[in-house]
Amino acid sequence: MKKILSIAICSAIVIAAVVYAAKPLSIDTPQLKAYIKTKAAGAAWMQTNDWFVFTGYDAKSQIQIVDAQGANLLINDIKLIKQKGKVSGNIENIIMGTSATPILDPANPVFVLSGNDKLSIKLKGVNVGTVLATKMKMVLVNGLDGLLAGTNPKGVKVMAQDGDIAGASAANRAVIGTAIVPTMLHSVKAKKGMILNVDATEATPAKAGKTKWTAKIAGAGDVQVKSLADWSTKNKNVTLVEPVVTP
Repeated sequence: MKKILSIAICSAIVIAAVVYAAKPLSIDTPQLKAYIKTKAAGAAWMQTNDWFVFTGYDAKSQIQIVDAQGANLLINDIKLIKQKGKVSGNIENIIMGTSATPILDPANPVFVLSGNDKLSIKLKGVNVGTVLATKMKMVLVNGLDGLLAGTNPKGVKVMAQDGDIAGASAANRAVIGTAIVPTMLHSVKAKKGMILNVDATEATPAKAGKTKWTAKIAGAGDVQVKSLADWSTKNKNVTLVEPVVTP
């Protein structure tokens, strides 16, 4: 009996392993391949006008990205967006909220933003353009070149893995913080790259005079802030400047 029971248990383990290995992707399109982990009963997604729109998700939901090639994500609520395995690619927009209209207007999309204090984006192999949420905890991407806005009681941690946190030029800057969406920063770091051509005039530090900007490589551009006195004087390879106001 023990031998038969052992064989039955082993068979069950093998079958379970095969089923797990063959688990289909929740999303399998040329632009986005991902697994979705959620217990929210009404969770659903649809693709429209190059956007992946997630509705009915809750504050504990997760998305595990396998591949991203120019996707746009609009998610009503989420705790974690991370990559599964080694991933490279790009995501144009990650926005927490809902569309102001039933169908997104690709020329002029309008969003009603929401947030989650525990929202973490861990996509160290993915370049991301824009990240928007009223509240978030951490953003780790390969590089960031668009707009980031959102806040946290302890400040948002912003990190680039191998790439830069940078706009295309001094005239076309990346933006961190907006007048509409409060943005308090815990730290900003480019682990292996540069931080330059950034407008952070609407961002505030979590700790006045102590919040740092750190880059591995010094760039030729700068980061505009409202007041130099707000930030640490011990920044590394990042030049903070106050914008010149012309009459």
